[in-house]
Amino acid sequence: MAAGEFIRALDRERVADAVLVPDRVVLSGVCMREALALIGSPQALHVYVKRMHHGHWTDEDESFGPPYSVDRVLEPSTLRVEVRAYHQQWLPHLKAQYVYERTVDAQGR
Repeated sequence: MAAGEFIRALDRERVADAVLVPDRVVLSGVCMREALALIGSPQALHVYVKRMHHGHWTDEDESFGPPYSVDRVLEPSTLRVEVRAYHQQWLPHLKAQYVYERTVDAQGR
């Protein structure tokens, strides 16, 4: 699968410099496993953050639901399409050593 816009736009050299220095932590909510794989970083520990509302994963449909429909009021952004493809290929929520379920309100905050 070809890298999407987010991955292509990363300053890989700066990310590699930050990740490869001992005692550093890099946090990102988007495509982290793919980004680390592209810079050849060892993947020691992963925490996946799930936004939860009333016991349900609020982003599950965005990541694994039916394909986006032209019926939708808002067409999906390029980043949403890329994040969906990332989830389907990398399965970060299943491969993380820890999953943190963060409760959000109806607006997703």
